[in-house]
Amino acid sequence: MPTLFERIIAREIPARIEHEDEHCIVIHDIQPQAPVHLLIIPKVVIPRVGDATPDHQAVLGHLLLAAGVVAKKLQLARGFRLVVNHGPDACETVPHLHVHLLARRQLNWPPPRQPRHPAAQSPRRPVSAPPSPRFGFLVPAIL
Repeated sequence: MPTLFERIIAREIPARIEHEDEHCIVIHDIQPQAPVHLLIIPKVVIPRVGDATPDHQAVLGHLLLAAGVVAKKLQLARGFRLVVNHGPDACETVPHLHVHLLARRQLNWPPPRQPRHPAAQSPRRPVSAPPSPRFGFLVPAIL
């Protein structure tokens, strides 16, 4: 069964296309998390980044180059973030590798924590160091 993105590439499902070439398509996310939220999708199906092989090296590199092309086109000189999700804990929703390009809002680091399902929680190491004045966040103690 084709993925949602394969159906978009085949024009079976409409999408707002920002860029397209022989290796990828760039569309606007339908649930944007920033004023600019694009998905850079390879036309070859790679389920997730952990499933990529050395044969995919050129297309994976092309996705980053496409991000640069689109960022210039949209005048995102102040900055943008690229994100690749892998698996349920990373909120992957479509099993077809894609790169999120987010821009035109302040993107904090580290990203804000979202509540997780108790069954998915892993044990956390205690934080014993004070906030780092350089970075403004807690630095975990090294055991």
